[in-house]
Amino acid sequence: MKAVERISCAACENGHYDEVYARYEATAADDVQIVLPRVRLLRCPDCGDELIPPDTQAQVDRAVAEQTEQLTQRELEEIAERFGLDQTQTAEVLGLGNKTFHRWLKGTQYPSRSMGYYLRVLAKFPEAFEWLKERRWRKRSRIAGSDAVKLAAIRRS
Repeated sequence: MKAVERISCAACENGHYDEVYARYEATAADDVQIVLPRVRLLRCPDCGDELIPPDTQAQVDRAVAEQTEQLTQRELEEIAERFGLDQTQTAEVLGLGNKTFHRWLKGTQYPSRSMGYYLRVLAKFPEAFEWLKERRWRKRSRIAGSDAVKLAAIRRS
């Protein structure tokens, strides 16, 4: 059996972390409660300081993604593919910074819950995506502006 390396406590510097299994609770974005009934933690018996090992962090991340309805990286890729756009073009259409969509695809950042809803609507209704892509509200304001000029000319005559 392989010996487990004991890690000195970073908080109290007296104890060492022991492996324990405990309930994990956290509050994610939008006050979403995350509860995992039994996860592996490292806890110092002297001061109570806890560390979350990488495997447990991955478990927590999955629970957060599920509970906050995060878009998966694959869903994000499908949105860009559906409209035949690359990452940069997709970011431009969505009004994002140059690197934001790329970070979402890499998994180093995630869209907010509200952005996820917005992206799902755009994916479900391609005409909304095209409207956004073409910035049609600008065209409408130009038309409205030219109509206002015509109307003013008619009123003067």
